[in-house]
Amino acid sequence: LHETLLADVGLYYPMTDCELAVASMRTTYSRLIEYQGENQAIAESQGYLELPPYGASRLFIGGQSAIDATYKNEINNFPVQYYAALIMQSALVHLQRAYLSRSMSAKIVCQTHDSVDVECPAHEKAAVVRLMRSSLCNPPFYPIFCTMLGRSLPLDCDIKILHHRKGGAK
Repeated sequence: LHETLLADVGLYYPMTDCELAVASMRTTYSRLIEYQGENQAIAESQGYLELPPYGASRLFIGGQSAIDATYKNEINNFPVQYYAALIMQSALVHLQRAYLSRSMSAKIVCQTHDSVDVECPAHEKAAVVRLMRSSLCNPPFYPIFCTMLGRSLPLDCDIKILHHRKGGAK
């Protein structure tokens, strides 16, 4: 942490403060640390990691030395990226169905990670914002994911109107 903060962010924190922060994180999020260790052990023994409920998998070949040298971050990030993508895809399908069922002109024009751009006529702006909030904060896959976790966390979103063009909003 000490080296990363200095090299990547340009911030200096004393080593003892960094050690305390890491120890606190490991104590506070002990189950996460345990889960990551379990995934690393599975990847090492099997050479891949497979995630429920749909069996998405990723190869991590080379054993312990490869995992230590190159794969730890990828193994830890794979579940986060996979489930975030499923949640977002679920929300986008729900959103598009809502537009179509209401015969709206709104169109999803771009989706990148946790961001989605929608173009619509100005008269649809209020409905688009309402439907986006509903779909992004309550995607259909999310209850399945919460059941898998055995807990739920509230989802929230920020909706920004970026600019108007020829009577439309983006």
